[in-house]
Amino acid sequence: MSETQNRFSLAQVILIVSLVIVLLVGGYAAWQLLSASDSPNSSRTNVPVPVVETKPQLNDDESDKLLATDNVQNDTTTPSEPESQAPIADEVETPIEPAYQLPNIDESDSVVIAELTIISAHDLLTVMFNDDIIRRIVVFTENFSQGKIAGKHHIFKAPKEPFSVDESDVITISAASFARYNKYVDVVDALEPAQLYAIYRKLGPLFDEVYQEIGRPNREFQQVILEAIEVIEQMPTVDQNAVLLSQSVAYKYAKPEWESLSAAQKQWLRMGERNNRKLLKKLLALKPYFKS
Repeated sequence: MSETQNRFSLAQVILIVSLVIVLLVGGYAAWQLLSASDSPNSSRTNVPVPVVETKPQLNDDESDKLLATDNVQNDTTTPSEPESQAPIADEVETPIEPAYQLPNIDESDSVVIAELTIISAHDLLTVMFNDDIIRRIVVFTENFSQGKIAGKHHIFKAPKEPFSVDESDVITISAASFARYNKYVDVVDALEPAQLYAIYRKLGPLFDEVYQEIGRPNREFQQVILEAIEVIEQMPTVDQNAVLLSQSVAYKYAKPEWESLSAAQKQWLRMGERNNRKLLKKLLALKPYFKS
Protein backbone atom coordinates (compact mmCIF):
# COMPACT_ATOMS: atom_id res chain seq x y z
CA MET A 1 0.00 0.00 0.00
CA SER A 2 1.26 3.36 -0.89
CA GLU A 3 2.12 6.01 1.66
CA THR A 4 -0.69 8.18 0.39
CA GLN A 5 -3.30 5.54 0.99
CA ASN A 6 -2.03 4.89 4.50
CA ARG A 7 -2.38 8.55 5.38
CA PHE A 8 -5.99 8.62 4.05
CA SER A 9 -6.96 5.51 6.09
CA LEU A 10 -5.45 6.96 9.24
CA ALA A 11 -7.44 10.20 8.80
CA GLN A 12 -10.68 8.27 8.44
CA VAL A 13 -10.02 6.32 11.63
CA ILE A 14 -9.31 9.49 13.57
CA LEU A 15 -12.51 11.09 12.24
CA ILE A 16 -14.63 8.12 13.18
CA VAL A 17 -13.20 7.96 16.68
CA SER A 18 -13.88 11.71 17.17
CA LEU A 19 -17.50 11.32 16.16
CA VAL A 20 -17.96 8.41 18.58
CA ILE A 21 -16.51 10.47 21.44
CA VAL A 22 -18.83 13.44 20.63
CA LEU A 23 -21.85 11.17 20.58
CA LEU A 24 -20.94 9.57 23.90
CA VAL A 25 -20.36 12.92 25.59
CA GLY A 26 -23.60 14.42 24.16
CA GLY A 27 -25.64 11.36 25.17
CA TYR A 28 -24.30 11.47 28.72
CA ALA A 29 -25.13 15.15 29.03
CA ALA A 30 -28.65 14.56 27.72
CA TRP A 31 -29.12 11.71 30.21
CA GLN A 32 -28.05 14.00 33.12
CA LEU A 33 -30.42 16.67 32.04
CA LEU A 34 -33.39 14.34 31.81
CA SER A 35 -32.58 12.80 35.17
CA ALA A 36 -32.47 16.19 36.88
CA SER A 37 -35.90 17.26 35.55
CA ASP A 38 -37.51 14.03 36.81
CA SER A 39 -35.98 14.21 40.30
CA PRO A 40 -38.36 15.37 43.14
CA ASN A 41 -35.49 17.20 44.82
CA SER A 42 -34.86 19.27 41.78
CA SER A 43 -34.26 22.95 42.60
CA ARG A 44 -35.73 24.11 39.31
CA THR A 45 -38.56 26.59 39.78
CA ASN A 46 -41.85 25.17 38.63
CA VAL A 47 -43.73 27.52 36.32
CA PRO A 48 -47.42 27.49 37.26
CA VAL A 49 -49.78 26.49 34.57
CA PRO A 50 -52.54 29.06 34.18
CA VAL A 51 -55.95 27.76 35.22
CA VAL A 52 -58.94 28.93 33.28
CA GLU A 53 -61.90 29.52 35.60
CA THR A 54 -65.32 28.69 34.42
CA LYS A 55 -67.72 31.49 35.48
CA PRO A 56 -71.19 30.45 36.56
CA GLN A 57 -74.09 31.48 34.42
CA LEU A 58 -75.80 34.67 35.65
CA ASN A 59 -79.31 35.83 35.00
CA ASP A 60 -80.00 39.26 33.46
CA ASP A 61 -80.41 41.20 36.78
CA GLU A 62 -77.19 39.71 38.20
CA SER A 63 -75.32 40.48 34.99
CA ASP A 64 -76.45 44.13 35.15
CA LYS A 65 -75.34 44.44 38.79
CA LEU A 66 -71.96 42.82 38.02
CA LEU A 67 -71.46 45.07 35.03
CA ALA A 68 -72.25 48.14 37.13
CA THR A 69 -69.74 46.99 39.78
CA ASP A 70 -67.02 46.40 37.16
CA ASN A 71 -67.62 49.84 35.70
CA VAL A 72 -67.15 51.43 39.12
CA GLN A 73 -63.98 49.41 39.85
CA ASN A 74 -62.52 50.06 36.41
CA ASP A 75 -63.25 53.74 36.50
CA THR A 76 -59.79 55.20 36.78
CA THR A 77 -60.84 58.70 35.83
CA THR A 78 -59.15 61.18 38.12
CA PRO A 79 -61.86 63.12 39.98
CA SER A 80 -61.92 66.71 38.96
CA GLU A 81 -61.01 69.24 41.59
CA PRO A 82 -64.06 71.02 43.06
CA GLU A 83 -64.74 74.33 41.47
CA SER A 84 -63.50 77.16 43.55
CA GLN A 85 -66.41 78.81 45.26
CA ALA A 86 -66.67 82.47 45.97
CA PRO A 87 -65.85 83.17 49.58
CA ILE A 88 -68.95 83.36 51.67
CA ALA A 89 -69.34 86.85 52.97
CA ASP A 90 -69.49 87.19 56.67
CA GLU A 91 -73.00 87.67 57.94
CA VAL A 92 -73.72 91.33 58.41
CA GLU A 93 -74.90 91.87 61.90
CA THR A 94 -77.65 94.41 62.32
CA PRO A 95 -76.23 97.15 64.48
CA ILE A 96 -78.04 97.57 67.75
CA GLU A 97 -79.20 101.10 68.12
CA PRO A 98 -78.22 102.61 71.42
CA ALA A 99 -80.99 103.47 73.81
CA TYR A 100 -82.45 106.91 73.19
CA GLN A 101 -80.91 109.44 75.53
CA LEU A 102 -83.48 111.89 76.82
CA PRO A 103 -82.35 115.50 77.04
CA ASN A 104 -82.51 117.52 80.20
CA ILE A 105 -85.95 119.04 80.65
CA ASP A 106 -84.47 122.55 80.37
CA GLU A 107 -82.88 121.62 77.04
CA SER A 108 -85.83 119.73 75.58
CA ASP A 109 -87.41 122.45 73.43
CA SER A 110 -85.12 121.82 70.46
CA VAL A 111 -85.91 118.10 70.63
CA VAL A 112 -89.68 118.68 70.69
CA ILE A 113 -89.43 121.09 67.77
CA ALA A 114 -87.32 118.60 65.80
CA GLU A 115 -89.85 115.80 66.43
CA LEU A 116 -92.74 118.00 65.32
CA THR A 117 -90.78 119.03 62.23
CA ILE A 118 -90.31 115.36 61.27
CA ILE A 119 -94.09 114.85 61.13
CA SER A 120 -94.47 118.08 59.10
CA ALA A 121 -96.12 120.01 61.92
CA HIS A 122 -94.64 123.27 60.69
CA ASP A 123 -97.93 125.15 60.93
CA LEU A 124 -98.39 123.95 64.50
CA LEU A 125 -95.08 125.52 65.46
CA THR A 126 -96.27 128.89 64.15
CA VAL A 127 -99.27 129.06 66.49
CA MET A 128 -97.74 127.58 69.65
CA PHE A 129 -95.10 128.88 72.02
CA ASN A 130 -91.70 127.37 71.24
CA ASP A 131 -90.19 127.78 74.69
CA ASP A 132 -90.62 125.59 77.78
CA ILE A 133 -92.94 123.44 75.65
CA ILE A 134 -93.23 120.37 77.84
CA ARG A 135 -93.83 122.38 81.01
CA ARG A 136 -96.51 124.41 79.26
CA ILE A 137 -98.31 121.27 78.11
CA VAL A 138 -98.14 119.60 81.53
CA VAL A 139 -99.21 122.61 83.60
CA PHE A 140 -101.94 123.75 81.20
CA THR A 141 -103.40 120.22 80.81
CA GLU A 142 -103.35 119.58 84.56
CA ASN A 143 -105.25 122.83 85.21
CA PHE A 144 -107.64 122.24 82.32
CA SER A 145 -108.57 118.79 83.66
CA GLN A 146 -109.64 120.58 86.85
CA GLY A 147 -111.63 123.23 84.98
CA LYS A 148 -109.00 125.96 85.29
CA ILE A 149 -107.00 128.03 82.83
CA ALA A 150 -103.29 128.42 83.56
CA GLY A 151 -102.84 131.86 82.05
CA LYS A 152 -99.04 131.87 82.39
CA HIS A 153 -98.66 128.49 80.75
CA HIS A 154 -100.74 128.80 77.60
CA ILE A 155 -99.66 126.30 74.94
CA PHE A 156 -100.93 128.39 72.05
CA LYS A 157 -100.43 132.04 71.31
CA ALA A 158 -103.50 134.24 71.68
CA PRO A 159 -105.35 135.16 68.50
CA LYS A 160 -104.34 138.50 67.01
CA GLU A 161 -107.97 139.43 66.37
CA PRO A 162 -109.89 140.69 69.41
CA PHE A 163 -113.03 139.14 70.84
CA SER A 164 -116.09 140.71 69.21
CA VAL A 165 -119.87 140.60 69.51
CA ASP A 166 -122.91 141.38 67.37
CA GLU A 167 -125.26 143.84 68.97
CA SER A 168 -128.86 144.13 67.82
CA ASP A 169 -131.88 143.27 69.92
CA VAL A 170 -129.60 140.93 71.88
CA ILE A 171 -125.88 140.56 72.23
CA THR A 172 -124.31 137.47 70.69
CA ILE A 173 -120.78 136.32 69.93
CA SER A 174 -119.86 137.30 66.37
CA ALA A 175 -118.93 134.78 63.68
CA ALA A 176 -115.59 136.55 63.29
CA SER A 177 -114.84 135.93 66.96
CA PHE A 178 -115.39 132.19 66.53
CA ALA A 179 -113.34 132.16 63.32
CA ARG A 180 -110.26 133.40 65.20
CA TYR A 181 -109.69 129.82 66.35
CA ASN A 182 -110.14 128.12 62.98
CA LYS A 183 -106.43 128.06 62.13
CA TYR A 184 -105.53 126.53 65.51
CA VAL A 185 -108.06 123.75 65.17
CA ASP A 186 -107.23 123.10 61.52
CA VAL A 187 -103.53 122.76 62.33
CA VAL A 188 -104.22 120.22 65.08
CA ASP A 189 -106.77 118.38 62.94
CA ALA A 190 -104.14 117.85 60.21
CA LEU A 191 -101.92 115.84 62.56
CA GLU A 192 -102.02 112.05 62.76
CA PRO A 193 -102.91 110.72 66.25
CA ALA A 194 -100.41 107.86 65.94
CA GLN A 195 -97.56 110.27 65.18
CA LEU A 196 -98.45 112.55 68.06
CA TYR A 197 -98.61 109.62 70.45
CA ALA A 198 -95.26 108.31 69.19
CA ILE A 199 -93.64 111.60 70.14
CA TYR A 200 -95.29 111.50 73.53
CA ARG A 201 -94.07 107.95 74.20
CA LYS A 202 -90.54 108.90 73.20
CA LEU A 203 -90.46 111.90 75.52
CA GLY A 204 -92.92 110.53 78.10
CA PRO A 205 -90.43 110.42 81.01
CA LEU A 206 -89.93 114.18 80.67
CA PHE A 207 -93.67 114.79 80.94
CA ASP A 208 -93.80 112.62 84.05
CA GLU A 209 -90.79 114.45 85.49
CA VAL A 210 -92.48 117.81 85.17
CA TYR A 211 -95.74 116.38 86.49
CA GLN A 212 -93.95 115.26 89.63
CA GLU A 213 -92.34 118.68 89.94
CA ILE A 214 -95.74 120.29 90.37
CA GLY A 215 -96.58 117.97 93.23
CA ARG A 216 -98.18 114.92 91.55
CA PRO A 217 -95.88 112.02 92.48
CA ASN A 218 -96.58 108.35 91.76
CA ARG A 219 -98.83 109.16 88.81
CA GLU A 220 -98.28 109.24 85.08
CA PHE A 221 -99.14 112.34 83.10
CA GLN A 222 -100.91 110.11 80.61
CA GLN A 223 -103.81 109.79 83.06
CA VAL A 224 -104.17 113.58 83.16
CA ILE A 225 -104.50 113.72 79.38
CA LEU A 226 -107.36 111.23 79.54
CA GLU A 227 -109.08 113.23 82.27
CA ALA A 228 -108.79 116.43 80.21
CA ILE A 229 -110.35 114.69 77.21
CA GLU A 230 -113.22 113.44 79.39
CA VAL A 231 -113.87 117.01 80.60
CA ILE A 232 -114.20 118.13 76.97
CA GLU A 233 -116.51 115.20 76.17
CA GLN A 234 -118.94 116.44 78.82
CA MET A 235 -119.06 120.03 77.59
CA PRO A 236 -122.14 121.48 75.93
CA THR A 237 -121.91 122.85 72.41
CA VAL A 238 -122.89 126.49 72.01
CA ASP A 239 -124.38 127.79 68.80
CA GLN A 240 -123.47 131.08 67.23
CA ASN A 241 -126.58 132.75 68.62
CA ALA A 242 -125.72 132.27 72.28
CA VAL A 243 -127.03 135.35 74.05
CA LEU A 244 -124.64 137.38 76.17
CA LEU A 245 -125.15 139.95 78.83
CA SER A 246 -122.91 143.00 79.04
CA GLN A 247 -121.30 143.40 82.43
CA SER A 248 -119.05 146.45 82.64
CA VAL A 249 -116.10 145.71 80.35
CA ALA A 250 -116.87 141.99 80.16
CA TYR A 251 -119.67 139.72 78.97
CA LYS A 252 -121.37 136.76 80.51
CA TYR A 253 -123.77 134.15 79.20
CA ALA A 254 -127.43 134.93 79.60
CA LYS A 255 -128.17 131.26 80.34
CA PRO A 256 -127.29 130.48 83.96
CA GLU A 257 -126.25 126.91 83.13
CA TRP A 258 -123.64 128.22 80.72
CA GLU A 259 -122.46 130.97 82.99
CA SER A 260 -121.93 128.44 85.78
CA LEU A 261 -119.49 126.47 83.67
CA SER A 262 -115.81 126.43 84.65
CA ALA A 263 -113.26 128.77 83.10
CA ALA A 264 -111.92 125.91 80.99
CA GLN A 265 -115.39 125.07 79.67
CA LYS A 266 -116.14 128.73 78.83
CA GLN A 267 -112.86 128.95 76.91
CA TRP A 268 -113.91 125.86 74.99
CA LEU A 269 -117.28 127.39 74.09
CA ARG A 270 -115.65 130.60 72.82
CA MET A 271 -114.12 128.60 69.94
CA GLY A 272 -117.58 128.03 68.43
CA GLU A 273 -119.57 125.00 67.34
CA ARG A 274 -117.55 124.31 64.19
CA ASN A 275 -114.24 124.16 66.05
CA ASN A 276 -115.72 122.32 69.07
CA ARG A 277 -116.93 119.43 66.95
CA LYS A 278 -113.80 119.21 64.83
CA LEU A 279 -111.39 119.26 67.78
CA LEU A 280 -113.47 116.81 69.82
CA LYS A 281 -113.36 114.33 66.93
CA LYS A 282 -109.56 114.55 66.84
CA LEU A 283 -109.24 114.12 70.61
CA LEU A 284 -111.50 111.07 70.56
CA ALA A 285 -109.27 109.57 67.85
CA LEU A 286 -106.25 110.21 70.07
CA LYS A 287 -107.85 108.84 73.26
CA PRO A 288 -107.42 105.10 72.53
CA TYR A 289 -103.65 105.53 72.23
CA PHE A 290 -103.42 106.93 75.75
CA LYS A 291 -105.67 104.20 77.10
CA SER A 292 -103.48 101.39 75.73
